[in-house]
Amino acid sequence: MSNTVTVNDFVPYELDDLAVIVPHASRYPNRWRWFWPQYAASVPRTVLGNTIVVYHNRDGGEVLIPDAVRDVEETSKLVICDREGRSAVWPTIAGLRATRSRIIASIQDDVEILNPGWVEDALDIFNEEPHIKILALVTMPGPGFHKIERICYEPWVRRLLRDGDYDAMSYIQGSARIANRSVWLAYYADLMEDFTVHDGEDVFFTIFARADGIPTVQFAHNFRHRGKPEQDIITD
Repeated sequence: MSNTVTVNDFVPYELDDLAVIVPHASRYPNRWRWFWPQYAASVPRTVLGNTIVVYHNRDGGEVLIPDAVRDVEETSKLVICDREGRSAVWPTIAGLRATRSRIIASIQDDVEILNPGWVEDALDIFNEEPHIKILALVTMPGPGFHKIERICYEPWVRRLLRDGDYDAMSYIQGSARIANRSVWLAYYADLMEDFTVHDGEDVFFTIFARADGIPTVQFAHNFRHRGKPEQDIITD
């Protein structure tokens, strides 16, 4: 006889259960002027109020927040990440620490929102069983083991890194991800703070979730990546 106990107390997700983290690096003003209006128009007012814009002062020095970024405080929350260096991980973690929501999305400032109903679409998917999952832009191939081998030296992490061909692996792209709070805290917040290699954190997030059997749902029809790496340019 099994000792497993089933507790059927799932409470469906609603609009006020979703928060969005938007990391924005200080050196990309053109991205911001392009991104924010279309983002704000794509979400219900409740979700806009649950949006955390994390201004990353990545070049150091005095924190000078442009008016276009400061204006988000009229509708949303503004957080400062004053840590010098190139990393999308640090502002994302700062955003995680600023919210207590059940479902959390991270959307980069070079992502085009193609579907104005993406919030409702996401909640419908999370309300289907299993309720623990990741919605994301899923792409391939992976960036290769040589880029990801130096984050963490726990024995279980080393074992996971040896379990697969990452040069050919589909992986969760960091430009747009939505997951349960429990998923973010388990596979991201406490493992990646000192990791800075571009794309590597995406592969680690994928590896950790895959190893525990967390389902991933392709959500690419709602978002499109439009930025050029390390440039303040949006592509056509």
